[in-house]
Amino acid sequence: MSIYFYEKITDISNNENIVLVSNNMTGNWVKIPKECYEVIKDATNKKIILEEKVNLFVDEDKEYYKKVLKSLKNLGVTSEEIIEKINYSFVPKITLSITNRCNLHCEYYCTDYI
Repeated sequence: MSIYFYEKITDISNNENIVLVSNNMTGNWVKIPKECYEVIKDATNKKIILEEKVNLFVDEDKEYYKKVLKSLKNLGVTSEEIIEKINYSFVPKITLSITNRCNLHCEYYCTDYI
């Protein structure tokens, strides 16, 4: 089966030798080595199927790369075809900030007197 990385629904966070790949639709994430991500990124930029890059690795690293691809598939960030465009029918990401008091300034609310 040929798979492509579906970067349009992912959020990538780099940290020295580890890359955190998260699915913006589900909120799930996985950590992968930076070397694997660089190979995946190169394949994505060149629109090459991810499996074709397995030969860049040697011995047990090939098996590890295959496990990374399986993890990305389970995460839902790979596709059997190149997807150029995505249409969101909902807000894909919401950020909440918890505070100790209301930050709204309604005319009828007496926040200054509490």
